[in-house]
Amino acid sequence: MRKKKIKPVLGQALIYLTLLIITPFICMTFVRAANPADIEEVVVTVETVPVQIKAEFKIITDDSFFESSDGLHIPPASDDEEVDTIPAIPAIPDSPAPAGIGKIEVITYGQMEGSSYINLDYGQIRNMTAFDNNEIKETALQSPGVKFLRDGSPEILIYHTHATEGYLPDGSESFDPDFAFRSVDKSINMVAVGKAITDELTKAGFGVIHDETLFDEESYTGAYEASRAAVKEHLAANPGIKLVLDVHRDAIVRSETEIAAPTVVIDGKNAAQIMIVSNCDGESLKYPIPLFRENLKIAAAINETACEGYEGLMRPLLFDYRQYNQDLSPGALLIEVGGHGNTLSEALYSGELFGKAIAVALQQH
Repeated sequence: MRKKKIKPVLGQALIYLTLLIITPFICMTFVRAANPADIEEVVVTVETVPVQIKAEFKIITDDSFFESSDGLHIPPASDDEEVDTIPAIPAIPDSPAPAGIGKIEVITYGQMEGSSYINLDYGQIRNMTAFDNNEIKETALQSPGVKFLRDGSPEILIYHTHATEGYLPDGSESFDPDFAFRSVDKSINMVAVGKAITDELTKAGFGVIHDETLFDEESYTGAYEASRAAVKEHLAANPGIKLVLDVHRDAIVRSETEIAAPTVVIDGKNAAQIMIVSNCDGESLKYPIPLFRENLKIAAAINETACEGYEGLMRPLLFDYRQYNQDLSPGALLIEVGGHGNTLSEALYSGELFGKAIAVALQQH
């Protein structure tokens, strides 16, 4: 009986061996017979597929997506009301965050609808003030009238009131609700994003001071007063500074276990969407902002240039009653680069694009 079983097995082995030998020759024949142009086209297509592209982006056109939030991480109007809820700041690990129960919703802010949104030539303004939309639009479309010399002297200041804000590691598809989104490592927090912006502006010939101080290292409480003192010192020592950018990252939360990552694909790569915050003067503010219109003009100029050059990069510009040290100088703005659902690579890429857009905007006006 054993001999009868062995024969079929040997036969099958011979068949498999034969197929193993001749298959490569068959494949080579097909490859040689194929059109060389077709082969080259396939190779190019494969090489240009981005690794980090996330599928099924949810396009946001109104605020109904956010059940208990308006989709904007807006700290209190009075900056000194902030509360430090994270006493320790561990470094963000190099590997993806532990896959917990936290869901990351990848969204893209599209053309927003609603009475608070003002359409400009390329982008939008979200008007959260009592000013009429037409008046705001008229102001926003005016040229800032600020001339940048590009003579090597400092004309731009970049700093980070909340420098320890961080992002998810590359490759993260979910998050642990206990994961720390802050880090003192300047290579992975907001300082790294500020450097990406600074590098592009420097390449374009602008004199830039990038203050890498971690104003919130000890505590969020008092961070704005600490950064305020530093900004005053920079302005006093460098009177030629005309643009002051406080670069942060947003935190868009739907629930304790669901966060959003505002993302857009530009030139085949994922970019974290950016929001400019330009503040309006109001009775509720600790420090008046008498030159808020000048801030809005330069904010709109930068926003429009970025929208024109990189479609989808910018969320609507927020115009609201906020402080953020914007009373200290004309051209003082707050920048939100992505959210804590975005990855560091997405934020760095956006910083690069935003720096290029700023350079173009400042040269045009």
